[in-house]
Amino acid sequence: MRKIARAMIAIAAFSALASPCVCAERTEPAAVSQKDSFIFARSTENQEENLWQWREGAKLQPVTSGKGVGRFVLANNPPAVVYQVPMGEPNPYQRYGLTYKSLAVGDAEASEPIIIDKPENNLSDLNQIVSPDGSRAVFTRVDLEKFGTADYDAGLWQCKLGTAQKKTELFWKSSQKHPGMIHVPVAFSPNGKYLAAQRTPFSAGDIGDSLIIDTRTKTVYRIFTRARVELWHPKGDKILASRIDASSGRRIFFIGTLDVSDWKPVTPEGINDGSPAFSPDGKKLAVHSRNEYGDSLGIWLVDVPSGSRKRLTPLGGLPKWSADGKKLFFRRRDDSTEWVPEIWVIDATGGEPKMLVKNGDRMRVVSSPYESGTDEGGR
Repeated sequence: MRKIARAMIAIAAFSALASPCVCAERTEPAAVSQKDSFIFARSTENQEENLWQWREGAKLQPVTSGKGVGRFVLANNPPAVVYQVPMGEPNPYQRYGLTYKSLAVGDAEASEPIIIDKPENNLSDLNQIVSPDGSRAVFTRVDLEKFGTADYDAGLWQCKLGTAQKKTELFWKSSQKHPGMIHVPVAFSPNGKYLAAQRTPFSAGDIGDSLIIDTRTKTVYRIFTRARVELWHPKGDKILASRIDASSGRRIFFIGTLDVSDWKPVTPEGINDGSPAFSPDGKKLAVHSRNEYGDSLGIWLVDVPSGSRKRLTPLGGLPKWSADGKKLFFRRRDDSTEWVPEIWVIDATGGEPKMLVKNGDRMRVVSSPYESGTDEGGR
């Protein structure tokens, strides 16, 4: 059981949200383009979270209801959400299945939810992401009885989207048993040729290794040791990767090709970067930066060609680009003792931010092709 507990901690740490930021501004909700829409999680009085949809000019609409949801990601063909649903009662850990639901876009209404995977016995679906063509979800499947033992089969699984529950299939299987590790899908390349997956150890402080898997041959094309592929560049020719500095614990971002000798750091000395997001044209990178003591420095924009950066707003984190690249949505905390999360928006050229949603967290932008391949981290 101790091994399982360490495993659950490792999974939780992998998708942990950024530390809160205190803010004092209060403004009226902003006017945003009609095509802008996002899904977010909202807490209830019993601390369960369900999903809601924000659309310009429309009332907030519930996407889910019930016992709450876990991780969620978006698909874009058509716009839909794939989210974890609790399966049974915790014993001692909560098991999850996967549900698919199309979203309200334009005049189209949302569909009824479809269960696409309902694991039985001690199985649980975690860390799902969606392929670029929106046809399938790839995820980690955990056997809670074997997880952390020598019998644990380290691999990734997949299921089809948009149809009734079908048999889950093995997507990729590790050539070795890894009792002390878990494989987590992180990001597809834009053309779907490669999948970056993180081989994450249970031990604290070890970032693990990134595996680049060829999705056609189901073989490992490249391994980056002690590194993590965060995002693929929108043009598909580069990646954003990170490494942890051993002496300071800082997370340092690098941009380069799949040849590690081509990687160039974009994080300045004394800075700890997290929550990266490429603009749709790939020319800018939004990050949430902290100083060496862990204090938030706000959201910064990095010019990808030159590496220069400027601060967009001193308060907030978890930046997400609008589909047209003209705005950034982000999370802030209010200035009450509860630090209630809020969702704000700001022009990408700067200016005063505007609050859109009170009690909103874990936000993802609809119709942005760069949302489905990223995790909800915010490290």
